[in-house]
Amino acid sequence: MGSFRRRSSALSETIEDDEPQTASYDSILHSKLAEDNLSLCRNRQWLFQDKFLTSTNELKKIDAEMNATTTSYIQDSMMSMQQSVHTTGQLKDQLTQLNNLMKSSSISLLKVDS
Repeated sequence: MGSFRRRSSALSETIEDDEPQTASYDSILHSKLAEDNLSLCRNRQWLFQDKFLTSTNELKKIDAEMNATTTSYIQDSMMSMQQSVHTTGQLKDQLTQLNNLMKSSSISLLKVDS
């Protein structure tokens, strides 16, 4: 059973380092499998790095689009609020004028019988 043991520690050291260390294996088959495993691990790492980079770029694009849309909505809301404040100020002034006009006119002296 000892001949079927895996040499995972040698393989993991090779994967973690940028420069692979040469490991001695009992047979050419083991050496070839180790090379293929190392190649697959590197390809997997490159694939995931590419996917993460693509995802990051897409998220940045969405973020930029959302920020542009949100900024325009906020600006529109601010302009609407400023217009509302201005309109409210005008209404207050006109109500004050109307109140003064009603006080000075003879209409305010009329009483309504109920």
